Amino acid sequence: MGTPMVECLASFIHRLAEAHGLPTWVLVRRELAPRFRRKSILGPRDGCELLGKMGGAINGNNTSALEAAQVLETLTGHTSLSCLTFARLRILVARRKIIRNCQAWCPDCLEDWRQKEQQIYQPLLWLLSDLTFCPVHGCRLKECCPGCERTHTPLGRYRWNGRCPRCWSWLGKNEKGIASEDLKPLSKWDQFVAASILPLMGSLQKLPDSLLPPVFPSNLTALIDLRFGGNTAAIARVLRATRRTIIDWAQGKLRPSLSSLLSLEYCFGAKAIDWITGIVSITDLQGSRPIDKVTADQIHTVPRQHHIDVVRAELARVVESNEYPPRSLRAVCLQLGFDQTVATRKCPELAQQIVAHFRMFQTERKRQHEYFMKIAVESAVNQLLHEGRSLSYHQLAKVLPKLISIRDKRVFLELKRLRKEAEDEMQAVMQERVVPAQTTKAQL
Repeated sequence: MGTPMVECLASFIHRLAEAHGLPTWVLVRRELAPRFRRKSILGPRDGCELLGKMGGAINGNNTSALEAAQVLETLTGHTSLSCLTFARLRILVARRKIIRNCQAWCPDCLEDWRQKEQQIYQPLLWLLSDLTFCPVHGCRLKECCPGCERTHTPLGRYRWNGRCPRCWSWLGKNEKGIASEDLKPLSKWDQFVAASILPLMGSLQKLPDSLLPPVFPSNLTALIDLRFGGNTAAIARVLRATRRTIIDWAQGKLRPSLSSLLSLEYCFGAKAIDWITGIVSITDLQGSRPIDKVTADQIHTVPRQHHIDVVRAELARVVESNEYPPRSLRAVCLQLGFDQTVATRKCPELAQQIVAHFRMFQTERKRQHEYFMKIAVESAVNQLLHEGRSLSYHQLAKVLPKLISIRDKRVFLELKRLRKEAEDEMQAVMQERVVPAQTTKAQL
């Protein structure tokens, strides 16, 4: 702690479980997850949302990260675990795209730590979505395992020790050689980000736990008035952003992303952390350095322009193909390379046909799933009755197929209906046995 290579919260949980001689999933499911306010993160059959995508979210700048840090502080007695997340930026920086969806790593860092017999862990800066190169070695960060070529989340079921949790391959320097993409020289923007991210990570840990007042709108307004004479279009051209975005920043309606803060540091020289935590002296800033088109394409993706005839021809081909199962409009547009709003705006008739086919397929699939669920629950209840076991919710979970979730409300209602039918049938059988016995006694 206190250095740019500070550990992330997910890695701290891994090492905490190892220190207690437990698998990570045992500590997460039995100690951490029950203490969260939202109890639905606990799933059936030892499942837990913390072991999936939420395991990466606890390192970000959201309420889940703050809650996870507070839970661990209560259990361990440590009072500064929020430094292992970006939770101190939760009202200062936009939540979207600040961290990656999967775990990234630097092969050279892992190899150095293994040769020097140092502790192998997951630094917090590896999770930054804007960081593509290691600021220490200058090599590209990896996301896919060299063995199974798959990604994994920061917080998995078992200990992360520099090996892939799926195939157990070493994630350090590849013995086969250096990839061709690593031989490419770093661009001007990548070099700037790698140099600026280390002091930024060190400054984040010095921020107080209490919420800081948002000063970014006032700093940006002062920049627009003093440097550009109130012309928002001029600063938009320098930053390669839209004029609407600049206005929303100045009015406090939109929070800047981390890449936007780095863009301000790139163009005007003031540190990225100063734009959101302190007062920037506009007169002391360097001359404006506009962002060129190549750098702008690296920072944010510019939407492409699509001709209406091309969009209509592609959508018509999808409608005429009658593929099964049909895809949603979003999936079709993603494959064709344009946004969903482009299809609905330029070709509303074809877009409605694709949406109608997909909804019809969803309705039919839902009906089939309900039918299969009823058959599966009925078969499980018959098995319990044949084995002489009770028709309880716990016993049903043991014999129910894996494709059927025991947490489904429809499963509970179906079990309730079948249990009532079994009780009524049992009462009818008992009455049939009692009536003949009473008649025989009267005759005697």
